[in-house]
Amino acid sequence: MATGKTNSIRMKKQTLYIIYTLIGFISGFIIGRQASQSEESIKYIKGETIEKVVEIPTPYKVEIPSKPIYLYKQQDTVFNTITAKVDTNAILNDWILKRSYKKELFDNQYGTLAIDASIQYNQLQSLKYNFTPVQKEISIRKERVWMPYGSMSYSTLNYIGIGGGIFYHDVGLGAKYVTDLDKKGFEFELKYKF
Repeated sequence: MATGKTNSIRMKKQTLYIIYTLIGFISGFIIGRQASQSEESIKYIKGETIEKVVEIPTPYKVEIPSKPIYLYKQQDTVFNTITAKVDTNAILNDWILKRSYKKELFDNQYGTLAIDASIQYNQLQSLKYNFTPVQKEISIRKERVWMPYGSMSYSTLNYIGIGGGIFYHDVGLGAKYVTDLDKKGFEFELKYKF
């Protein structure tokens, strides 16, 4: 009768050891899935420069100002009055003159846009642009802080074991149920990852 009672107590202890091990393993698994550290890095990568010549558009509006500003040249003073004459040569020279403009319109997180334009004979003669796009690349590296593990083992001394534990960064704690089917016990482990 005592043997039956002893076996019953022994079975209850073994069952409790297995339940505790499973609870430890499951809770470690849940903690490990939820707790992680993430490291975010942002890079700006320049793309290939696009250079295009724009077709010259026709003006959508042409108007003569009501009060034009002329270029005048001054004449000699005759009887204390100044006579001024419109300088047609200066106007003609200004009309013939070719003016080129180069301007960077923006240089920001989206890229760089610059234009190059020339004007002659009161008309737009050429228009080019250079655009270098910039792509924002965000990379997130997640590192698990809590990492559960499970283990099974067999010893040449005919011991078998089942256990589990959890690592916090590089340090781990674990427990293992060990038996040779006659003697039973627990093994506790402290581990370190290199």
